[in-house]
Amino acid sequence: MTFAKSGKTVIARRGEGVIRVAEANGIAKDYTCRNGECGSCRCKLLSGEVGMPDSLL
Repeated sequence: MTFAKSGKTVIARRGEGVIRVAEANGIAKDYTCRNGECGSCRCKLLSGEVGMPDSLL
């Protein structure tokens, strides 16, 4: 996963959330709910694929 603003590229495990990955790697990212429901951590996918639990769709 690459965070464009910081320029950092890090490894994310399947099922690991964006906020958790960012925090673990010292990258600041806005969030409110920590589980994807509010949308404040929304990101633009430039390549690859992403999944979201059906309960949040």
